[in-house]
Amino acid sequence: MDRPTGPIAPWMTERMRMSPGSLLGSADIAALLGVTRQRVSQLKKDPTFPRSGTGYGAVPLWHRAGVQAWAAVHRKEDGRVGGRFAGAAADLLLVAESHARRLGVSWVDSMVIWLAVANGEAGVGLQKAVLSMSITTDEIEALIHRWKPSDEREKRTCRMNPHLQARLAAADRQVEGEGRDVVGPIDMLLAFIDEPPHKDPGHRRQSSDHVLATFHVRGLDIRELRRRLVAANDDPTVKFRTRKLRPAPARDATRPDWLDLAPNPLGHDPWGRRPWGAAFARTRDGRHLEVDGDLWFFTIDGDGFYVRATDGRPVGYRYRKLTKAPKRNPKPVNGFMEILPMPPVEMDRWPDHRFGGDD
Repeated sequence: MDRPTGPIAPWMTERMRMSPGSLLGSADIAALLGVTRQRVSQLKKDPTFPRSGTGYGAVPLWHRAGVQAWAAVHRKEDGRVGGRFAGAAADLLLVAESHARRLGVSWVDSMVIWLAVANGEAGVGLQKAVLSMSITTDEIEALIHRWKPSDEREKRTCRMNPHLQARLAAADRQVEGEGRDVVGPIDMLLAFIDEPPHKDPGHRRQSSDHVLATFHVRGLDIRELRRRLVAANDDPTVKFRTRKLRPAPARDATRPDWLDLAPNPLGHDPWGRRPWGAAFARTRDGRHLEVDGDLWFFTIDGDGFYVRATDGRPVGYRYRKLTKAPKRNPKPVNGFMEILPMPPVEMDRWPDHRFGGDD
């Protein structure tokens, strides 16, 4: 793979096949906000400044949409830098931050956005549409608590995670393409719904949004939810018949016999700290680990630590890169959870880094 010979942000943007200007380095943020590089270093320590979404080696990069949305919330005195997020989108993000703080989590993602909408803080029309599909505030909060780290440290940070920022970028592109000037709550919700689904380890296609995926298991018709949201946004007085969902399934899944796990650095059994997430396995020089044509992913437990077997090997997935993509819907193959071999090269943030634990 070619190494960058100039600024990292445009090189990484092209490598990830993103729109030009989608990723920002520190100098780009300084230019966007109209401040010095030194001031950017100070702003990055702000407990609400968005998390970096990717990077190369030790060079972090941020989603432009995330920085603009943050500026629309926390630098309202300069309406220019907030872009299309100034207004209702910024108001909703600020409310989502307050919910995250109340619930004791250090991140802002789509779950707290859905919570704010279900609580009526994006308007009564969108609230009615969500509640009519039996997506309640109590159950969204219960879902958030399942993703909450189990230790009792006081949380100082409350940052937008990269996934939310990527969906804000999608909403911004959609609004720009339609020739509109402002991203609204409906645009954010539709970006969550319209995100391409992924395959879980059982090869089922499911939404990448935690709220939608959780309620879909119980019978949520996501297309009907989308229809109702659009209708309610157009006419907040519209009425809906409530759709019931199946009871929540039991969460006492049996641990596979082969999955013997080491305690995480807090001493917790990772099996008891589910649901798990996953992240690209990255090498020390910032590359995605690829071995014999397979891309590696490492699983992350609910406390934010890598899941490891008792002998120290990572638990994760290997996805084979397709050399000849089908004409439609190319899909990764052989993606199932396993105890991986030890990585053949030095890895970034391995093995005791804590994701979301920088507060």
